[in-house]
Amino acid sequence: MTTYLKQHLYRHEQDVFRPGERDGRFELGGIRFSLGICSDNHFPGLPGRGAADGCRVHLVL
Repeated sequence: MTTYLKQHLYRHEQDVFRPGERDGRFELGGIRFSLGICSDNHFPGLPGRGAADGCRVHLVL
């Protein structure tokens, strides 16, 4: 099981939530996936780190 917490919070979210500190990844059927949520996907480092770790698919919510 994988848990992923949004890393880049909008200003209004910062009053209520803390940013996640780890990238989310999992493997299914021999394929590695990386995860991203909302504004995290505006930062190329997130999918880039996944690709460097062998992820072939970046799932975005």
